[in-house]
Amino acid sequence: MSQSRKQKLEEKEDVTSFLETKSINSKSLIQDESPDFVIEYEGLNLGIEHQRLFQPKDREDLVPQNQEALKDKVLLKAKSKYNDKSETNVLVFVDFEEVQTYNRIKFKLSNKDVEKLSDQISLLVHFNNRKSESKVLLNKKFFNSIKDEIKVDERIKAITIWNNDSYGRSSFERVRGGKIPISSPEFLQKKILKKDQKVTEYYQKCDLIWLLLVVKPLTFERSFDLLDSNKFLSKNYESNFDKVFLFTRDTQSIYELK
Repeated sequence: MSQSRKQKLEEKEDVTSFLETKSINSKSLIQDESPDFVIEYEGLNLGIEHQRLFQPKDREDLVPQNQEALKDKVLLKAKSKYNDKSETNVLVFVDFEEVQTYNRIKFKLSNKDVEKLSDQISLLVHFNNRKSESKVLLNKKFFNSIKDEIKVDERIKAITIWNNDSYGRSSFERVRGGKIPISSPEFLQKKILKKDQKVTEYYQKCDLIWLLLVVKPLTFERSFDLLDSNKFLSKNYESNFDKVFLFTRDTQSIYELK
């Protein structure tokens, strides 16, 4: 089967699953172009434009998107473990060593690393949270000085701890570059606006147009395990589509973004 044919079948599976989850009969669904699908809905021609948020990659490699998701997962667990040990609220920034290439990822993370790294980060913050100092920096030099007590994983580049009693709760964040965070409303807005460019063309054959953003199982859905749905649903997304939906295939969850 050609890659193009396989992609078409997967798109239809996504849309059919979405319609079934919304209790919409998919019997009249037609796979088309501009938009990708057309279906009769409440006496109108409904067009559905399909967009995978994350394109499948070779499963042998960990793609950068997945690496960022794993870092977020490490920090969520580290914060939880820290809160179990300490009542002091802190703002923590963790700088991870950067992944270099697809083929040879020197500092790559995998799911089995999450517990180890979260344990180390939570312990380092707990034992180095000095209330007498508003800011504490733990870097490679410091890690080397305590190597007899704890061997800090080489993928942890630095940890900055901010102490302030006014913080309502502890927050563990990773140092980010200039890229838009994957698990963020800004990332979704960027995807939506990119698709908006052809909406006028779609109305030539349809009465209503929906945009369906799909997170496919076994590719990058784990990033969306980390989503705070309130953060995404409270965002006012801009779009010329009549409605915009985010659909996660693994949990069959639908978020109406517009």
